[in-house]
Amino acid sequence: MLRNNKYEQSGGQNSINLQGENVHYHGLTYSDAKEIAQDVFEKNFRELSTEAGEIAKQRANEVLDEIMIKLEKIEEKALESFKDPDVQYQIFNVQKEYARNGDKNLAEMLTDLLVERVKESDRNLKQILLNESISVLPKLTSAQVNILTWIFLLRRVKNTQVESLGHLQNYFQQFYNPVPLESAETQLTANYLHLQYAGCGSVSLGEISLEKIFCEGYPHLFPTEVEVIPAISQLSPKVAAIAHLWNNTSMKSFELTSVGITIAHSNLCRLTNSNLDLSIWLN
Repeated sequence: MLRNNKYEQSGGQNSINLQGENVHYHGLTYSDAKEIAQDVFEKNFRELSTEAGEIAKQRANEVLDEIMIKLEKIEEKALESFKDPDVQYQIFNVQKEYARNGDKNLAEMLTDLLVERVKESDRNLKQILLNESISVLPKLTSAQVNILTWIFLLRRVKNTQVESLGHLQNYFQQFYNPVPLESAETQLTANYLHLQYAGCGSVSLGEISLEKIFCEGYPHLFPTEVEVIPAISQLSPKVAAIAHLWNNTSMKSFELTSVGITIAHSNLCRLTNSNLDLSIWLN
């Protein structure tokens, strides 16, 4: 079971008929919802030349198709949210960003965030963070998103079912191995300054070593900090590499904001094909 593991640094209308156990839904269909989104985009993205406009429209339809495919996996009544001006605005933002650059990785991440946003009908903290994350994500490179993901994974996630080094190795394989590690990008101070500018976190004066993270997270495996690096190096060369980067870059002193957590969480779920509840890290 994964849980929040926060480390402190040192230093419109529905019509539903019920009959027996069957529920008959008479709200927006997928076709209706898709038509609404297409109309909103076309009315708000007309300033381009003919050729650029055709490319933009094609990309907007591509990403809308991806949204609809993902929405098919949730309750059909969630489509009613397409009548919500704020949801329409967020759908338009996703279409607009993909129409501008055609980055398929960005489109995948944005559509994941959007689907989670569609599920949130009430204006709560989670809804606000998902909206903000959709706005912030296009400002980041994929390397910067992965930096956030590593910081989130190491500082905020603990697997409470890890009882042995073998369990820890399996955990590394499931959740660490899928996350790209770009050594050169991870060492660039400019990336952390940009993440701070974008509102994803801040570089503080305090820091925490990777050894301390594992000692505090898994004290039954690592009674002392000196045991950590040799042990994890044998379990996973990749984790050994991230340990070296962690202790020698701004990663060790970077504190995530709620927006940084939301983006990192979404990326981790995407890369590991997992369905972790964001609310765990918002308490």
